[in-house]
Amino acid sequence: MAVGLIVHATQAEAILQSGQADLIALARELLYNPNWAVDAAQKLGVDPKFTMLPPAYQYWLERRAATVPKVKASTWGSMRFMGAK
Repeated sequence: MAVGLIVHATQAEAILQSGQADLIALARELLYNPNWAVDAAQKLGVDPKFTMLPPAYQYWLERRAATVPKVKASTWGSMRFMGAK
């Protein structure tokens, strides 16, 4: 299980795909963003139109996704948090 400083969908997916862990545990990030799992599915292309959710949630998340600027993840661009130099 991997835990700690995992905040982005691509980061979690890379850990799983590389075989570094079989399970990703999230804690603080879910407190900060309770929609993390839905957001991750959308970003990874699993549910790009939020069709797995009720219509009211689909509407809100589609609007949010359209208005939030595309920002490069601060922790994913750098491996310093993992001890690399």
